[in-house]
Amino acid sequence: MNTERNLMRNAEQGSAEWIRISAPSFWGKFPAASRAIGGRMIRPMAILLLLLLAAGCDGKGGGLVVNSTGDSGDSDPGDEICRIAASATECTLRAAIEEANAWAGTNTITFNLPAGSLTIAPLSALPEIREAVILDGMSQPGYVRGTTLVTLDGGGLLVPPTLDGLTVAADIAVTMKGLAIVEFPDSGISNRGELILEEMNVSRNRDVGLATGSGATPWPVTIVDSEFTDNVSAGISSNMNAVTITGGIIRGNGGGIGVSNGSLTMRGTEVRDNIGWALHPFGGVGLYLSHAELTGVIIDNNSAHDCGGGIDFTSDGSHSLIVNESTLSNNIAYLGGGLAVNGGTVRLNHSVLIDNKARIDGGGVHIVPGSAGTATLWVENGTEIGQPGHGNTAEYETGDIPFGRGGGIYSEARVEVSNSVIEGNSGDGIYNNNGWLRLQTSVVRGNTMNGIASHSSLTPGTVQISGSTIEGNTLSGIYAEYADLYFIGGLIRDNSEGGLQMDRGDLDLSYSTISGNIHLTDARTGGGIGLRSMGDVVIQNSTISGNSATSNGGGLYIQARSGVVKNVTISGNRSANTGGGMVAAGDAVTLNNVTITQNSADHSGGILGDNRLTVRNSIIAENTPINCAAPDPIVSGGFNLDDGTTCGFTAVGDLSDTSPKLGPLQDNGGSSFTHALAPDSPAIDAGDDATCLPLDQRNVARPQGPHCDIGAFEAVSEDATPTPTPTPALDITPTPTPGLSPILFDPVEFSSDELFQGGKTCHPMSLTVKVMVAPADLVHSIALHYRLVEKDGTGAYDWNEGLKMERLGNGWYQLELSGNDLPSIYNWQNEAWLDIQFVAYDSNYQPVARSEVFRQVTLQRCMR
Repeated sequence: MNTERNLMRNAEQGSAEWIRISAPSFWGKFPAASRAIGGRMIRPMAILLLLLLAAGCDGKGGGLVVNSTGDSGDSDPGDEICRIAASATECTLRAAIEEANAWAGTNTITFNLPAGSLTIAPLSALPEIREAVILDGMSQPGYVRGTTLVTLDGGGLLVPPTLDGLTVAADIAVTMKGLAIVEFPDSGISNRGELILEEMNVSRNRDVGLATGSGATPWPVTIVDSEFTDNVSAGISSNMNAVTITGGIIRGNGGGIGVSNGSLTMRGTEVRDNIGWALHPFGGVGLYLSHAELTGVIIDNNSAHDCGGGIDFTSDGSHSLIVNESTLSNNIAYLGGGLAVNGGTVRLNHSVLIDNKARIDGGGVHIVPGSAGTATLWVENGTEIGQPGHGNTAEYETGDIPFGRGGGIYSEARVEVSNSVIEGNSGDGIYNNNGWLRLQTSVVRGNTMNGIASHSSLTPGTVQISGSTIEGNTLSGIYAEYADLYFIGGLIRDNSEGGLQMDRGDLDLSYSTISGNIHLTDARTGGGIGLRSMGDVVIQNSTISGNSATSNGGGLYIQARSGVVKNVTISGNRSANTGGGMVAAGDAVTLNNVTITQNSADHSGGILGDNRLTVRNSIIAENTPINCAAPDPIVSGGFNLDDGTTCGFTAVGDLSDTSPKLGPLQDNGGSSFTHALAPDSPAIDAGDDATCLPLDQRNVARPQGPHCDIGAFEAVSEDATPTPTPTPALDITPTPTPGLSPILFDPVEFSSDELFQGGKTCHPMSLTVKVMVAPADLVHSIALHYRLVEKDGTGAYDWNEGLKMERLGNGWYQLELSGNDLPSIYNWQNEAWLDIQFVAYDSNYQPVARSEVFRQVTLQRCMR
């Protein structure tokens, strides 16, 4: 503005002097009064306007153009011209920042450096950026996206090593594009304002690549397609900011990204090869977070000295971590190789955790309640924790044999797994230590220790498993110590140290199959199921087949305060000692409508029991070498069948030395295999109507003839029609009952992807859901189940009990949901996911199949 003031003063005085005026490429001498241009005379004020236009080449109107790699300051900050004192045309980065700081409003700094000299090497600290500015390295001639031409290099600084590269003052907005910032003694960028970084390369700085912390306002930080590599302490360290990162890579730093007291939203970014040092708060951690949502992120080969090689998530309980469609692989930490959770809520959605390693516990995931006192992990929608040949590992620091707890997951909190796979991990698939575990429609297989291990110390832990398969684990499928276990509609097979092993606690097992498990350890008992010092045990509507044990109880060993086994088939099991089918060693065990056949042992092939075992309406036949052995006679409740005489059945209705005429073990309907009764079987109509169960193992109503049948199978004559019966109540929380049939739910249609709740001014207020099922002839009806899950993870409802859908024909079903009929979102005052799942039922109203969870509808509060 000095130029303008001098021109005005001279014009007012009418001076006849020649006025010498400087401009970027314009030097001229003009008489103060007039000058002929193009044949016309112009007055001083017109001259003034021309000169200001000329000055605009480097002034506020046209931006500041850095054309020199030197380090001199601006000759006159505030004159709206970037030039150093020794030159009329040379503009350095230092001078441009000084000039921009002298102007109010947003300024633009562009670059036009000589092609052979693109590195700016300041000899002292650059000025703090105190006014809004766009620092545009993309403007350098020859720039191509994906590369950086202009480099700011701090390696030659002549002052003590405590200087940052570029420093942004508090509460201003700055954009940096297309620059490399390298080799500074402190951070590459230090920011306290609103910052946008695009196509940046921040590398090899001796502290943090980007250190950002808000002033009085928690300003956002946005990073697009940028690289933070080989910085000594960390790639990015943020406090109080809302950080959004899209694309780019965070690689080779002392720690990847740390976001404390703020949030991180990251999409399509790679975080890899960060290997830290022990004293840094998140040394080596790929991501150190307190509130974040990650989508399509790769977190690979990071190494932490403490917790969370891939991600270390710590929350006071009010925030969440959501990981969508991302991969955590090859990360290493002391606890939680892939992910460590310390309080709060974490959701792993359609993500993969493979080849991660913990030196102690939690190769894939380690979760504890932390200072919040509560923590929840959701593993859902096709998430894989381990794959064949690419499992996660938990091991002690010494020794070559993995022996840590929880190769896949170690938990002291609440874990919910649905529609996911825990596979091939070194150590237990899931280790639940004084926590709470629920598994739905998932697979746990091929882990080198137990599939699921649950231990509790003070009070019994709770484990709920439905519709899931536990198979092929090196030790037990499930090992639970002092836990209450609910296992419904699942499969436990081909595990190498017993299918299900429990010490203390209660068990409710139903509609399941326990098969092909082997128990090789003499100290333990029960090849299929081994229950010791239990409380209350109920096993119903299930099959225990093809299991073997070195010790006692090839199929089932039960020692409980009270045990009830009903509508169960125990077939083809083997024990090297006694009780090929089962051993009853508890205080009171009752068998009702049970079929025990084709089992074998060196001694008692069918049952080893005593006078604490009561048997009624049951078949014990075709076992080798004998059906029953007991130090004291087994108590007959009547109406039993023994094809020999070793069981001592002499009560009313008992049949001894009588063949039951059983068919092979096969699929005769229902959720598990059974032995059908031949049409001329003496077991037909030979049961006690007063004590027979109302349904058989397949949920066929009893009786089908004049009287109920003996055993687990109720024969249905060709002219008899089974009576439809309701699904028996399952004693767990009301989650959809799983199915076992190959039924497809496709396509699924939603009339909207959003739904409002509250006032009448927001739309839509209702949602129509349609689904096609195939094969349609296997399905009698469809129920829609839903739950609400707040998007930030601070609240969630349980699944509802199901709403019957309207049949449209051709396999189509539909249902209309009103937003105001759903559980109230007002409790949260935030938006929530509306999770939807379909359950198919047959003509007997039994569940036969279950869909995946569909999450594509958002429930919102109407604020108008």
